[in-house]
Amino acid sequence: MLAKRVVPCLIFIWILSLFFCTPESGSLEFRVRFTQDVSMEPISGRVFVMLDDDPKSNPMFSEKIIFAVDVENWIPGDEVILDKKAMDFPYRMDQLPESEYSVRALVDRNNLDWGLPDAPGNAYSSKAVMDIAKEPVRLTIDNLVTQKPFEETEIHKEVRITSKFLSDFYGRPIEIEAAVILPSSYQKNTDRFYPVVYTFPGFGGLHDHIAMGEWNQNRYGMNKLGMDKIFVFLSHDCPLGYHCFADSENNGPRGQALVEEFLPYIEKHFRVIPEANGRLLTGQSSGAWASLWLQVTYPDSFGGAWPVSPDPVDFRHFLGVNLYDPAENAFFEKDGTLRPLIVKGSDTVYTWKDISDKELITGPGGWMNTFEGVFSPKGKDDNPVYMWGRETGEIDREVVEFWKRYDIRLVLEKNWQTLGPKLKEKLYIYVADDDDARLDDPIRLFQKSMEELGSDAFIRILDSGGHGDGVWKQVIQEIHEQMDARLLKSYPELEKFANKK
Repeated sequence: MLAKRVVPCLIFIWILSLFFCTPESGSLEFRVRFTQDVSMEPISGRVFVMLDDDPKSNPMFSEKIIFAVDVENWIPGDEVILDKKAMDFPYRMDQLPESEYSVRALVDRNNLDWGLPDAPGNAYSSKAVMDIAKEPVRLTIDNLVTQKPFEETEIHKEVRITSKFLSDFYGRPIEIEAAVILPSSYQKNTDRFYPVVYTFPGFGGLHDHIAMGEWNQNRYGMNKLGMDKIFVFLSHDCPLGYHCFADSENNGPRGQALVEEFLPYIEKHFRVIPEANGRLLTGQSSGAWASLWLQVTYPDSFGGAWPVSPDPVDFRHFLGVNLYDPAENAFFEKDGTLRPLIVKGSDTVYTWKDISDKELITGPGGWMNTFEGVFSPKGKDDNPVYMWGRETGEIDREVVEFWKRYDIRLVLEKNWQTLGPKLKEKLYIYVADDDDARLDDPIRLFQKSMEELGSDAFIRILDSGGHGDGVWKQVIQEIHEQMDARLLKSYPELEKFANKK
């Protein structure tokens, strides 16, 4: 009789435990808090835990493994828990292999600037290296990102001007920022005027990076090759990534502000040749695209562009996708396999879907999202309209029609009668055959189009070099020789300063 009463009671207790159970023991979760040194006030934003299976790396910049949750009015000292319900990339938390990782927590609360890890106002934990097992990991965010002052020297100067065009567009003050790198002769020869090279870094580069040692200056050969020139190294970051100095619905009149506000300021405050032929352009990756775009859209304002490894210049091969083929899908090849995006040799590092999924977590401003910020129309929610569906990879044909106005090859073909004569001896493009993002393929299509138009554009595809320094090291001497030849054609009096290095 007693046994009959006990069994129903045990069943009832078991049912209750399904509804009121304690968290599963032995499950991985990250418990994150921040200190009052970061903020005395509650924080709202997105909290990330980033990991890298290379203990020597900084996981905030490699963005290899990401977990994230959104917080509102998060109080100092309180813990936020990231568990298997958190947003994740590239796999769920309960699938994370037990291994040694470098780990950092980060809170992103800066909505005004792109630069997820190090935008001013964000905060992060100290780097930890630990064996991740199936147990809670506690991290404390105690490092605040502050705006570091630009360290000016006799030859490194910072320029920040408030743009009326951009401030009117955003409804708040917007600055154009740049570092000016002067040749050593600038202070000695006070009556001499110099050619100026407007230089645009690749994604993640900012103007103040130029003063952090010689790496960037060596890449672009600043005052180490050819005749002396003044280099103006421009930031082009914005809330939606990089605006690339293209006028757009989402980022505002960036090109107009540069040409009509910034150039006159430089020419008023520095001894640069105040003429189009004395203004040259160069850049890397997204910055290379910017330099080419500015030369094509403002042909009367600049005397030549030297883009290296530019982002897609022909949308018939946009990172592997022919945007004008209605059968194309962003995520999948026509045989159904995932489309590679970043490759190293024969190995796929990331697919299109990988990067798309990752940027859903990291938020606006990522490399791929940048394209929509520049090229897409503004949606009803004031955000750029998606070109591809984030779940399916399906391409929005109406958005592609809008993007056509930024297809440089198409712009040149449609306006060649006017642009052709203005761009004579002004286009010099370099890329490597093994570019990590397959950016050599659109260059090949672009080259064929230029040949058919009768353009004299100089296009060199190197056998190897990847996407960055591997290309620059091979071509920087040639680029400066071309720049100097171009300048001497317009300003023969500069001959006495040529070939002195």
